Amino acid sequence: IIHTAGITDVDFCEKNPELAWRVNTTGTKNVVEWAEEVGSAVVFYSTSFVFDGTKGSYVPHDEPDPLNVYGETKFAAEKMVLQSEAPGLILRTDQPFGWSEKWQTETMLEWVLNQLIRNEPFPVFQDWCNCPTFIDDLVQMTLSLAMNEHRGVFHCVGSEYVSRYQWAKLIADVFDLNKQIILKGQSDDLELPAARPNVHLRNSKMRAATGIETHSLRESTRKLQDGLNKSNQPY
Repeated sequence: IIHTAGITDVDFCEKNPELAWRVNTTGTKNVVEWAEEVGSAVVFYSTSFVFDGTKGSYVPHDEPDPLNVYGETKFAAEKMVLQSEAPGLILRTDQPFGWSEKWQTETMLEWVLNQLIRNEPFPVFQDWCNCPTFIDDLVQMTLSLAMNEHRGVFHCVGSEYVSRYQWAKLIADVFDLNKQIILKGQSDDLELPAARPNVHLRNSKMRAATGIETHSLRESTRKLQDGLNKSNQPY
């Protein structure tokens, strides 16, 4: 069972903790119990937000210490998966990006492109940092770890740790759009409900287990651009 369902809007979780716990944690408990009943393994997607960001970088065996409700619900769900009688595989990821369907929330890549197309100055936070994860890479990491029956916790992320501002500039550069309209923003300018730690997940355990080398951020963005050009679809 590949369990991807959950409420991932961090501020929504902070403002609606009861619902976040019901969906992210109790929902995972229900999946785990069914897995035990039918004799299935569980592959569970988790998040960098199980950590507080006070350490330079994190490997899978580091002890989580979440700062927000979302991270708390996901860490509790991780423990349910790992303590279950069903074989469990935890895949922590960060900022998956690619082309989404119309009914899905747009990824960072799509949000930046839509802002660039308007050709009006817009701020991007320079104090939020991530290990952006190309969805094609995430699929390959998931398949390799699941099909080879790995168990425990793995960090399935890209190998680069960048600020949102740096990432936006790279997107503009690859798509040959005006990066001068991207302004440096600070999250402190907004009164956001949830704390957002900067967490650098190390993917070395995943690479050793699978042999997968993730695409660089520039390579993956170019692949998405090439696919778009071949399909003649506007972004």
